[in-house]
Amino acid sequence: MLTNNGETMRQLTIAGMGISRLGMFHVAEDLRAGRLEEVLGEFNPGDTEEIHAIFSNQRYMPPRVRVFIDFLVERVSPSLRFYAANDPGKAN
Repeated sequence: MLTNNGETMRQLTIAGMGISRLGMFHVAEDLRAGRLEEVLGEFNPGDTEEIHAIFSNQRYMPPRVRVFIDFLVERVSPSLRFYAANDPGKAN
């Protein structure tokens, strides 16, 4: 499989087309729900994927920007917290 779109790769992996290396924010819910399972975890280099919302410091923030930032916090933060709690590289 070769694609430059993480969501497409996630869907192909769920469909059983192969294995993939995706960011936890893409697959945390699928791991929780059992649609995907981690394989080759011992080869995970432990790298992280940071997500930043960058916007100019203005007096007036367009509502659509505020809505998008709120969406990121609501939808992406839970996946990142799940990953932090289940980090395979973390000492037990």
